[in-house]
Amino acid sequence: MRLVAAALAVVACHHVSAQEPSPCQTLTTQEGFDLAQYIQSRWYSQQQRPSPFQPAELNYCTTADYFDIDPTDFGYMVDYSIRVFNTAQDAEGNVFTSDDESQVGPDPGPLCGLQDMPDTDPAKLQVGNCFGGPQGPYWVLEYDEAAGYAIISGGQPTIPTTDGLCTYPSSFNGLWIFTRDPARDEALIGEATAKIIAQGIDPSTMLPVNQEGCEYPPVPTPPPEEPTSPPSSSVTLTPANFDGCMAVNGAGVQDDNFLLANCNPSDARQHFVFDGSL
Repeated sequence: MRLVAAALAVVACHHVSAQEPSPCQTLTTQEGFDLAQYIQSRWYSQQQRPSPFQPAELNYCTTADYFDIDPTDFGYMVDYSIRVFNTAQDAEGNVFTSDDESQVGPDPGPLCGLQDMPDTDPAKLQVGNCFGGPQGPYWVLEYDEAAGYAIISGGQPTIPTTDGLCTYPSSFNGLWIFTRDPARDEALIGEATAKIIAQGIDPSTMLPVNQEGCEYPPVPTPPPEEPTSPPSSSVTLTPANFDGCMAVNGAGVQDDNFLLANCNPSDARQHFVFDGSL
């Protein structure tokens, strides 16, 4: 099953119409972001928004690993520089990873990432299938290596909720609190949650991840091999899989953070791709 657990690619519809200025606060990312330091060791998710790729039933033992790759090797269709490996488990201890070939969406296979604007905003990344296809935002809003935590957003919230806060237009947009230590630290999570609120994001949809009694899978260090054939460009999805697309259309939301690719509810060939994060 394809997981959403850092980071974040998502393809969703948007409806182009005249819009008033958004009441939502524009997100800011971590100043002076050091990607090499950020990817040096494993992250553990402590709080996250459920998504079609990682529903609440898989909020166990969720991890995110990243390592450097050479984009000139292995036939990548995009100049990716980072390999992404995410894992999660269910209550019975069954392991699901972002490398699984049996997953939601048309593009099974490994995940990779790159910095979208390395010179001007290095904390904004894009994540997608290593061998091509749509990408989605993975924004590091806060990162403190000494304190051992990071906050990742799958793009810009655009839907007002309460108390001046906003949430995301689609269930495919992620929001995560990562820590270096798997042990849950409520004070640290509370500090991170306060920073999420300070950015104008409503954290009420986030759920805790159980990291107790976990047996974590090892990190796969070899880069993925190039597939013998391109990923499938079509898949039949049930109507439930269109909820993100229809929610955006129904709300009349225009959001340039999303990519548009064959996103017509009457067309069963939708591209919903992992957003990055975990």
